[in-house]
Amino acid sequence: MKAIFVGRFQPFHKGHLRVVKEILKREKEILIFIGSQQEFFTKKNPFNFRERKEILKRVFLKEKLKGIKIFGVPDFLDDKLWAKKVLKIGKIEKRNAIVFTQNPWVKRCFEQIGVKVKEHPLFFGISATKIREKIAKKEKWEDLVPCPTRDYLKKINGEERIRELFILPEEKIINFIKERANLIGAKGGIIEVSENINWIVLGFLAKKIFKNILFLSIHFEKKPILNERFLEKELKIKIKKIQFKNILKSLLKELPKPKNTLLDFLKRTLKIATFYYFGKLKNFLILRPEDKTDLKLEKFNNFESSKREILPLNFLYKTQVIEMVERLNFSSKIIKLYKEKIYEKNLGLNFFQIDTILKLFAQNFSKKEISFLTEVSQKKIEKILCK
Repeated sequence: MKAIFVGRFQPFHKGHLRVVKEILKREKEILIFIGSQQEFFTKKNPFNFRERKEILKRVFLKEKLKGIKIFGVPDFLDDKLWAKKVLKIGKIEKRNAIVFTQNPWVKRCFEQIGVKVKEHPLFFGISATKIREKIAKKEKWEDLVPCPTRDYLKKINGEERIRELFILPEEKIINFIKERANLIGAKGGIIEVSENINWIVLGFLAKKIFKNILFLSIHFEKKPILNERFLEKELKIKIKKIQFKNILKSLLKELPKPKNTLLDFLKRTLKIATFYYFGKLKNFLILRPEDKTDLKLEKFNNFESSKREILPLNFLYKTQVIEMVERLNFSSKIIKLYKEKIYEKNLGLNFFQIDTILKLFAQNFSKKEISFLTEVSQKKIEKILCK
């Protein structure tokens, strides 16, 4: 039998070590899977995959433990697919696998695909969450982890990283908007109403700073894409609607027939001009909605930056923005309206899949490795990364 032990190890502590030692007393070989392989530099997952793997290797070397293999596995929205992926990565047959865990979710995932699961004993009552909290509060934590974990975290300034990541993104965004508003003496903000969920977050946070916010919806079709009455009611806001259909039609009569990409560029340029018009007229900041995922995919045209135009969400991936939406207690109707949207219709991938690809690529995984880990074709991955 091949023993499987899964954990995020953020960070690897003495409780984890005791579990590994106990499993090795029963089984000749243990396959350790570092979960949430794609995650890094967040409050819950401060360390990247290679940092976590390095800690495990250093601990096992010092403890002279043998018969251990270390793998990584990213998250999936499908529990069964995730469990099957663990077996695929480790090249393990179902009948030859036994999973050791205390995690009810992990237990359920493997039992759903017919893999034997055993509970391992809990040791010391230690959790990585408590360790991160202690570090954030500048409390003593070093005695909860093996010496190699402690030494490595100090080497990479892990304590400072954790304390920085304990500051909520919301707080960082508000402070950034305040700084930029003070720079030009802005009296309010302009936010585009769109299919991008980010504008809702910006609107909520901007209300904490400005009394005056202009929610602007620019249409090039007869009917708006979004149900704006529903949004006004749910979010308790007023949306200013501007219809550019006839203006665009008149403009196209005077110009050579454009390709789709040029037409999109023309529409975006008209929007930008409108934002700047109102921005200068009212002395408002233009709060652009793009996050890191949008910018990586070049979802929007990069137009000239200025003191009036800012990108408050550019340090967050799309999935982090969605987490913030849920944390800010928006109605379930609003969350459902945006969360289920396909991000790239021509690729058929959702926010979560695209962010997983981008996060793995940011950790220097090759396109071939990312394709194997995510079960997304290399052709699609190349399209995403080459945009």
